[in-house]
Amino acid sequence: MALFKRFSGPTWGSNLDHQRQLYRGKILSTISYAAPAWFIHDPTDSYADESYNFRFGLGTTALSLLKSLQIECMLVLSGARKRTSGTSLESETHITPILLKLHELSMIHRCRNYDSAPYLLMNDKRLGLRSGPKPKKKGRAIALVLETHPYHQLRLLAAEHLAAIRVEIGTVAYEAKWQNPALRDACLKEFHQRFSLVYAQRDWAAHQSARASQGKFRYPAHEGKFGEHTLKFYFGMPREQSTVSEMMRTGHIPLKSCYDYRKVTGFTDGLCRRCNEHWETVEHLLCHCKALSAERQLLHEAAGHVDYKLFMTVDLELASAWALRYFEMEQFEHVKNRQRYQFPRKRTHFVRIGP
Repeated sequence: MALFKRFSGPTWGSNLDHQRQLYRGKILSTISYAAPAWFIHDPTDSYADESYNFRFGLGTTALSLLKSLQIECMLVLSGARKRTSGTSLESETHITPILLKLHELSMIHRCRNYDSAPYLLMNDKRLGLRSGPKPKKKGRAIALVLETHPYHQLRLLAAEHLAAIRVEIGTVAYEAKWQNPALRDACLKEFHQRFSLVYAQRDWAAHQSARASQGKFRYPAHEGKFGEHTLKFYFGMPREQSTVSEMMRTGHIPLKSCYDYRKVTGFTDGLCRRCNEHWETVEHLLCHCKALSAERQLLHEAAGHVDYKLFMTVDLELASAWALRYFEMEQFEHVKNRQRYQFPRKRTHFVRIGP
């Protein structure tokens, strides 16, 4: 992790795409090493029927440590401020939640080796423990019930996945692909990536509903589905610009509207420091603040509109460049005078959403 942090900071170093590649190729591969052996957990069991009973898996402490590690990686990867929602960062950077990713990698391994000699031998051993004589401990028999064994439960789940793949691609294609290791692995990878995406989208929808039920403000990062479309917003941005873009979309930005920023700086209210009339939010500064009306005209000329939703999606590159230049955030003072952030200027790229 220390080496990972050396590749970039919030305002310098590798861009977001390179950081994602580094995380997926080095950090995640280290975390997930031998996951099929130690990751005894099914993060999708909450969506299964009531008869599903997964026992003796990883404890809540171990799962919390994995989640915390993922959040730390997301903060480094995105350059976000501390206390930014890890779930929001996973959505913005399109990184699968760690428990789902480990489950995905483990199930690919279990499906690949479902009929292999070692796995069949281990299954026979479990069957033997169930049917053989029960060892004694302090005069009592130790109940070794196969149905509650976690590896048995995961093997049954692997069988369900293989059956689903067979139905999806057809028996003939299934048998043909299983004879070719490369085709088999590609098929398993594609199926389980879609499987993880479905549950990631469900978890993201549950997070959105929870925020709504708690009456929390819904920032642009909390809109829409979990998916790789969010990466388009940050395409081609240098490090400092992708950092401020992520801050603008998640709301965790060094402006007075952010509670954590007020707590650190000692501000007692959230009023705009320029006009002193309205709450100092990203939307206010981009679209409404009277003190920035002349500067805003430059943004309007470049984008052709002053629509906040468009600034947070298709024209995020323009909006973030303008924010770096005129928001007067101390963290970005040393980069705001770069040529890229000077107005008047033209749109460098336009993000298209949808088909």
